Amino acid sequence: MMKQAGFKLAALALLVGQGPAFAAQTCEQFGSVPAVNGTFLVQNNFYNPAPGGTQCIDVDVGTGAFTVTGNNSVPTNAAPGGYPSIYKGCHWGGCSKDSGMPQKVSDLSSVQSKFDVTPAGPGQWNISYDVWFAQTPTIDGQPDGTEVMVWINHSGVVSPAGQRTGDATINGMDFEVWTAPKGTAGFNDKWHIVSYVAKSPRNAVDFDLLPFFRDSHNRGLLEDNWYLIDVEAGTEPWQNGYPVKVNQFDVTVKTGGTPPDKIDPKKWYEVVNVNSSKCVDDAEFGVKNGAKVQQWDCNGTAPAKNQLWKFKPTGGGYYKVLVQQLKTLAWSTTNQGTTNGTPIQLWTYGGTGHQQWKAESLGNGAWKFVGKGSGKCLDVPAASKDNGVQLQIYDCNGTAAQSFKLIAH
Repeated sequence: MMKQAGFKLAALALLVGQGPAFAAQTCEQFGSVPAVNGTFLVQNNFYNPAPGGTQCIDVDVGTGAFTVTGNNSVPTNAAPGGYPSIYKGCHWGGCSKDSGMPQKVSDLSSVQSKFDVTPAGPGQWNISYDVWFAQTPTIDGQPDGTEVMVWINHSGVVSPAGQRTGDATINGMDFEVWTAPKGTAGFNDKWHIVSYVAKSPRNAVDFDLLPFFRDSHNRGLLEDNWYLIDVEAGTEPWQNGYPVKVNQFDVTVKTGGTPPDKIDPKKWYEVVNVNSSKCVDDAEFGVKNGAKVQQWDCNGTAPAKNQLWKFKPTGGGYYKVLVQQLKTLAWSTTNQGTTNGTPIQLWTYGGTGHQQWKAESLGNGAWKFVGKGSGKCLDVPAASKDNGVQLQIYDCNGTAAQSFKLIAH
């Protein structure tokens, strides 16, 4: 939704705190309170007040926990009353300290976050993340890239901007996906909107936000060369949305999507296809010869053993690629095939050419893998972005379907 067109550090009313922490209150429309020594900013962001409407935030400046109170009611088919929230990064020129943002999307390796809320009673509201991207590392004004919202809970009939265009399973949770490409929602003339609405609402999450960004990229609504500007977490109240308390919020942005010049044979890697943003995966956690090597949604910051791979040198720049699920199984062409379309499976490593792969850097942190026995590239058939597609070998052609990034763990 449209957010404030300004930023203002509030004139604060200091309240009695519990323990060593202090509380601060602001009822200013766009008032903002620094917390945890400026690591976070908590904003009232009351951008759509009804006549006579009120909204205030009471902030524990030592922890960032805050409570939103007020009296405001707006129609459910319009913008919410506001987005009182806590954030890290830069919002309309107001920046927290040492956030690690702006950060180029292609350089992200994880965006781990915790968010714990005590919501209001029955009404018309959501509990949500609001994450902003810009086409350049600009921190002032309206970002011109993508807005990614993640509704972890909501009440009533309210829904995101745009249209429901699909579903997704991310971090083990099922979501409705709503999209509003630039200019289609009536107010987003500069940016795309992608919203994920949890089908089974939660009041607390601890997960990686990066898989949501990858999914938005797969839908053509977020570019790798754009910049993550900030991560916000709060509530959008339309009706009966108070009081609500944010008990905890944290987010840590890590980079490392670009691997070193040489692959470290001691490390385990996620292998992520550049075109689909999906991980190379041992299908159904297979532990027998013939297990399918496929692409599947990445599991996040704690990948399962069936999505972790070790590259062990075999000589001449070639590697055997072993799965952590069963460390004797390696990428292999089926029946030692060398023709286009030969599927990739797992098989006990035996030292033959159909189980050895040369890793060739493509720059920008991407690699292609060329089979020793075939001279052909590891490939996602038809540049598919679907889960469950078995990988194959195919003539090397320089497309993103044959380009992979390595993320070390």
